[in-house]
Amino acid sequence: MVESFLELEKAANSVGLKVNGDKTKSMLSTPTHTEIDQSITIGPYNIEVVKNFVYLGSEITSKNDVSAEVSRRIVMANRCLGGLRKLLRSKHLSRKTKIQLYHQLIQPVLLYGAETWSLKTTDEKSLLVFERKILRTIYGPVCENGEWRIRYNHELQHLYQHADIVKKLLARRLRLAGHIIRMEPNMPPKKVFSSNPVGDRRPGRPKTRWADLVAEDVRKLRIPNWRTQALDRATWRNFVNQADSG
Repeated sequence: MVESFLELEKAANSVGLKVNGDKTKSMLSTPTHTEIDQSITIGPYNIEVVKNFVYLGSEITSKNDVSAEVSRRIVMANRCLGGLRKLLRSKHLSRKTKIQLYHQLIQPVLLYGAETWSLKTTDEKSLLVFERKILRTIYGPVCENGEWRIRYNHELQHLYQHADIVKKLLARRLRLAGHIIRMEPNMPPKKVFSSNPVGDRRPGRPKTRWADLVAEDVRKLRIPNWRTQALDRATWRNFVNQADSG
C-alpha cells in the first residue's frame, strides 16, 4: 500500500496535482474483526484508518455491508419527504401530481447507486416499508363507520398502479448488467463480472453476489440466453422496460 501511495503521489506531482492528506483515508476490507492502527504514517502524511467512508455519494464499509448504505439512503430520502410533506398532504394538488413529486424528487435520492446493490431480503422489506409510508401520506387515511384508519397494503397497491421500489431497483440492475455485457473485454467491470475466482470459500453459507441477483432477475422475467439478448441494445431495453412497468 505504501508503494502504491508513493507511486500515486509521484504521478500526481508530475501533472501539477497534490495529494490532500486530510481527505485521504485507508480502509481494510475484511469480513472479520481485525485490530488495526488508527492511522498510518507515510512520509509527511498521517493517513486515518477508517471502517467506513462516503465515496461518490455512496457509503463503503470494511465488511462490504450494503445494508448500511440502504439505511443511509432511507434516512436521506426521509429528510426529503419531510420537506415535501405539506405538498403531499395538500388538497390543492392531485394524486397524480403527488406521485410525480415522489418519482422525481424522493425516489432518485432513495435509489442513488442502487443498481450496484446486493440486497438482502431485510433490505428489500425496509425499502418497501418506506415506500408505503410515502404512499399513505399521498393517499391519506380511510373513513369506515365514522372511524379513520390507515390504508392496508393491498389498498395502496391497487391505488398506486406503478412498479414498487424493489421492481424499480431490479430494472436498474438489469440496465447495468446489459451495459456491462456490451463493454469491451478489456474494461475492468467486464473483467470482474466475467471472472471466476479460485480458492476455498469460508465456512458457512456464501453471500449473495450481484451476479447471482442478475441471474435471479432474468429467471423471473424468463429471458432466454440473456447475455446474447443483452448485446442488442433495443431488445434489452424492452426487457428493462418490462421489469420497470411491473
